[in-house]
Amino acid sequence: MQAVVIPEPLLLDFLHGSLHWSATPHTPSSLDRAMGHYQHLAGLGFHHLPFFLVADLTELVESGLGLVFLSESGTGGWSDTERALRLQYENRLLGRLLSEPRLFQVLELLQNHRLDSGLRSPAFAGRARRLMALLLAHVAPHYPRTPRLNPAHLRGLRAPPHTDHAAAHARFIAYAEEHSFFSSRLSTMLAGFSTQIQWSALLQPEDLFELEHHDVLSAPAQRIGCRQIIEVSRRLGEIDPRQVSISEDGAAETAFIDESQYPTGGLAGLTNRGSMENLVLSELVYIDPTMEIDLFDLRFLEGELLYYLRDDGILRRKRRTIHLIVDPAQLLRLKPRGYPFQLSIIIQGLLVRIVQDLQAVFADDSVLLHIRYLHAEGTGSHWQQELDLLALLLRDELAQGLVTLTLTPRGPPEDLLPLLHEPRRKVYVIAIAASQMDTWQHALARAQTAKPPLYGLVLAVGPAPSGAVTLPLEGASFPQLAALKTRLIGELVGLKSSGRHHE
Repeated sequence: MQAVVIPEPLLLDFLHGSLHWSATPHTPSSLDRAMGHYQHLAGLGFHHLPFFLVADLTELVESGLGLVFLSESGTGGWSDTERALRLQYENRLLGRLLSEPRLFQVLELLQNHRLDSGLRSPAFAGRARRLMALLLAHVAPHYPRTPRLNPAHLRGLRAPPHTDHAAAHARFIAYAEEHSFFSSRLSTMLAGFSTQIQWSALLQPEDLFELEHHDVLSAPAQRIGCRQIIEVSRRLGEIDPRQVSISEDGAAETAFIDESQYPTGGLAGLTNRGSMENLVLSELVYIDPTMEIDLFDLRFLEGELLYYLRDDGILRRKRRTIHLIVDPAQLLRLKPRGYPFQLSIIIQGLLVRIVQDLQAVFADDSVLLHIRYLHAEGTGSHWQQELDLLALLLRDELAQGLVTLTLTPRGPPEDLLPLLHEPRRKVYVIAIAASQMDTWQHALARAQTAKPPLYGLVLAVGPAPSGAVTLPLEGASFPQLAALKTRLIGELVGLKSSGRHHE
């Protein structure tokens, strides 16, 4: 190759000639859309990739499982060597992508947007480009990085024609003085796939969330923040509810939401004892005023009448309220050594995971979770942004009324805790404290002996008072954070009203 950067006069031949190796058929309109994606992706650093790769990904994203391969229409014009390489490209990349469940889920999402708004709509095009960027982040490192093009040269350049690739291919090959220019690089890329790509990890939950909510996550800070929080939550892992022992005592007894109500559905069986409103209607046939002995009265006296046995599980269902209180400090904006993200992101990911884990631990109960950020004077807007990210991630729980988010001025814990009592529910508190740690510890200890009690723990960020679970300021790995999270939940749900913590 004569130059590391492809000269601008040869750029169209490079783009047009590369289509000789495309695995899918194209139309002028599809290549026009592919050119728009290519210009965008080149600006993101993928300026060494051939145009045919982006054109084929465009067809894959737009067609989904309806993608058509050129090999299906016959390969009479290909040599045996070329045909073998083309089939490898189809099978090892495009076909392999279509077999991934997460990608299939995203393609279904894109098809819905395609039907609603069309291929050129921002809703579809933005998601398509982001999906290709996520996929190419894994694919592109295996394609040789020389030569490359100057992304500035692509400005205003029209898409190459969809036919007559051979002439452009021949001109560029002659300039490159390398007959196997495209084929050798394609072979290198495919060889790297076999040992270095974990296909199941191409798309992660944070990728799916971003693609699903692409319209909402317009600001880069929102997109990056949500991705990081989801990654933290994912890497903390789900709790195994079987390993958590829930402690109940007299204070845990909760009244039904309205004692005047009684469940009217859910028949669990028949019994010979019960109230008249649950009487089996067929028993009324024994009422006969013309008979000397009333069989209905006799069966009633002998206890032989049948009654429906109602499913009263709802009456015994525990009602629990969990308060997750964050008492932050400026140090949460730092990224200490040993953590991939700043501490506030770690805590937000921890909150999301705790919400999901507690819902699993108390799966048979009525659970309400309240996330409350405290703020000092002049810092409310920053912590409100933190809550806004959580609102995006917990949107379903918020819509169902299972979670609330609140920003509250900081004050002494002794003033806040009395407001959390609910006589009809068992109330838990986790105080994630980067300040007032000792105060929180003493206040929760007293609240646990009150009537009714609050069952609370402190998660101290940094040096902690005795008995508090500690989130280290630096050096904690995700397995260590996952163990800390499991310990925190286990201790919380195992607390008794005596005020004694499980060490």
